[in-house]
Amino acid sequence: MPKRTFASLLTASAIAPMVAYFIGNKFYNLCINPDSDKTDIFNAPHNFIDRKIFDIGVGDKYERAPKRDIYATGFDGLKLHAKVLHSGSPSEKWCILCHGYGGVGVVVHKAALKFKELGYNLLIPDLRGFGETKCDYIGWGWHDRLDVASWVKVILSINEGASIVLYGVSMGAATVMAASGEEMPKNVKVVVEDSGYSSLWDEFLYQYRLLYGAPHFPVLNLASATSKLRAKYSFKEVNIVKQVSKSRLPILFIHGDRDTFVPIKMVHDLHDAAKTKKQKLIIQGARHVEALITNEKLYWDSVRRFIGNFV
Repeated sequence: MPKRTFASLLTASAIAPMVAYFIGNKFYNLCINPDSDKTDIFNAPHNFIDRKIFDIGVGDKYERAPKRDIYATGFDGLKLHAKVLHSGSPSEKWCILCHGYGGVGVVVHKAALKFKELGYNLLIPDLRGFGETKCDYIGWGWHDRLDVASWVKVILSINEGASIVLYGVSMGAATVMAASGEEMPKNVKVVVEDSGYSSLWDEFLYQYRLLYGAPHFPVLNLASATSKLRAKYSFKEVNIVKQVSKSRLPILFIHGDRDTFVPIKMVHDLHDAAKTKKQKLIIQGARHVEALITNEKLYWDSVRRFIGNFV
């Protein structure tokens, strides 16, 4: 072999791992690192959420409602944080309310106040990488599913006879669905998910194609491998359909028919996978996490009826 060819091969073999690391790390940071700039994601036209349709006064009302900080320890020793918002009267009904990728916001505030009105005590966790749950990665519902189990134990230490609803939006919806596939105490009665994805790989694949219009291989594979090294889970591990198929809990699936952040096909896949008591609610004209705003009466009438069968 000519010396020049041999040298070129050596150079290429030395550079290739560095390029792979750079590519994998870049997409990993965009999606999994909580401190990275998410502008590319949230400013993409297909991910647009019209904040104007949300009642900003709801946030003020939520902030004025009495609540307290509470802490727990995750399966890996991480210090977990949540807010507890009590019902106005004594109640053994509880709701663990899990937020989406953007963190606790108006959608969560609105849902929390509604559940409070329905007589529920609320436990609202900061999922991994958000708020006061300091973590160097976003859990995307996977490790968060085990954190939900920790919060269930906290509620039962406060109220042994509690009846618990798991409710989540977007990433929080994936969290409660994933949690439902694990063994839960009989106190956990029902799951309500709004705008959840079927698997992290499929959601990232969908987003990557729309954001960059380029082949996903090898970028997504390298980012997933980086995630396995740094966050201890790969993208394909976060299989929410598989968790739902193992669930024994009744599940209400909610999605907007105009959702282009988490495509509507995913809710059909999730609903089809469920082997338990289930219901699917498609809100016409609703984009991502807009269902509870677009048709508020239908939304809450459906939620109230469904959970009323089990709580």
